[in-house]
Amino acid sequence: SSGTYVDSDGLIKTSPVNLLTYSEQFDQWSKGSATIITSNAVAAPDDTFTADRVYFPSSGTRYIAKSAYLYTGKTYTFSIYAKAVTPGTNNEFLPKINSPTARFPAANFVATSEWKRFSFTFTHTDSDASTSVLPLNINLNIVDVYLWGAQVQEGALTDYIPTGATISGAPRFDH
Repeated sequence: SSGTYVDSDGLIKTSPVNLLTYSEQFDQWSKGSATIITSNAVAAPDDTFTADRVYFPSSGTRYIAKSAYLYTGKTYTFSIYAKAVTPGTNNEFLPKINSPTARFPAANFVATSEWKRFSFTFTHTDSDASTSVLPLNINLNIVDVYLWGAQVQEGALTDYIPTGATISGAPRFDH
């Protein structure tokens, strides 16, 4: 569960929490009518057969999104694992937080033939706490990638924390 723990220096720390539900099941996210999601299409970075293929054709309503509750003035990190279906073709994507003031990566992420964890950090300045996270930006043309392990967490990037129907925290340990 999420909460506090005492670290090895005797300091009270807060356990990291993945604020996105269904972090490995993009078929449970909102999607545009033209977006095609193939569940469990390929082996994920943890060698389970849980990575999804997400395909955006060249036109139509194309997006996948999941809402997360973010607090104004807090710093968050978004991360996701991606791998190209066909390296060198239709493998660029630009995640964004659906907020008029959030900072996005400076350039598109480019998936390759190997799994890679992409991330960016931003400070949430929008007054709306319920915010959509869009791992794939609809402004790009055709996109065809495998995705796995989406995460939004407060603060800096930590190990991936899988979620199902509820948000989840990393294990806590007493030292």
